[in-house]
Amino acid sequence: ATDTVQIPSGATPQPALDQVRSVFTLVVDAGASLGMSGYTLSIGGGLSNLGTIAHGGGLLVVNGPGAQSINLGSSGLASMQVNKSGGTATIGGTLTSSGDLAISGGTLALGGGTHAIGGNVTLTAGSLQTGSSISTIVGNLSLTGASIVLVSQDAARLSADDLSVGVGATLSFGTQSGQLTVGGVFSN
Repeated sequence: ATDTVQIPSGATPQPALDQVRSVFTLVVDAGASLGMSGYTLSIGGGLSNLGTIAHGGGLLVVNGPGAQSINLGSSGLASMQVNKSGGTATIGGTLTSSGDLAISGGTLALGGGTHAIGGNVTLTAGSLQTGSSISTIVGNLSLTGASIVLVSQDAARLSADDLSVGVGATLSFGTQSGQLTVGGVFSN
């Protein structure tokens, strides 16, 4: 589907999810809001948030087959899952999540800026590219069966509590300098 849902600032009341929903493109205008109300919202195309997305414990799933632009604005997430058959989902602005981030397919590219994941980050396939960002994972970072570029630009920094690189996984720093900080246990 190629549907676009646009939430204008003047809509009364502002919408909230009432069940699991999927859209291709979501636009939340400045002054508008979307309540996720603990439900899952799947995005197959782009997300442009100039207003507020109140996650309410909901899950954002990024699952388009090609390139995706995800701009969360100043809104945080409860949890996020990237499950793409191919292509890259690029975060514009910052990614702030109070819960987990799971990548099971495709590439998640973090744009410049500061990103904070309050839970664990698990990669079972695909890749995470930190770009020139400063990324903090409060929980653990676990890589299994994936080729991962964690740091690919100068000034990039990534920190996590524990880091586990499993069989078939690759931890790569790209061609430029960067910094990886593991506050707990590193296992390979």
